[in-house]
Amino acid sequence: MNSISWRCLTCSILLLMLGGCFQRYETRLQFDTGDMPPERWERVRKECRYEAAKASASAHVNIAGYIEEELYIQCLDLKGVKYKGKIQVAVE
Repeated sequence: MNSISWRCLTCSILLLMLGGCFQRYETRLQFDTGDMPPERWERVRKECRYEAAKASASAHVNIAGYIEEELYIQCLDLKGVKYKGKIQVAVE
């Protein structure tokens, strides 16, 4: 192998190694369920996810995710769950 190939290989390996060193994050929605029991929260969460997905199924692909998220938040609000905002959570 020539010198340039070794340099490219070395750089590629270093980049792959460094990629594992950085923390990855995802955005999650945060809610205040008040004194709602965990079983009811789980049921309400699933119902609202289903209804939001069903209602946004015919939306244009570019905005479907946004519409679904908004409908999900509104559904939960109607059931007494308050939306607190988005948070960044480290992903392992």
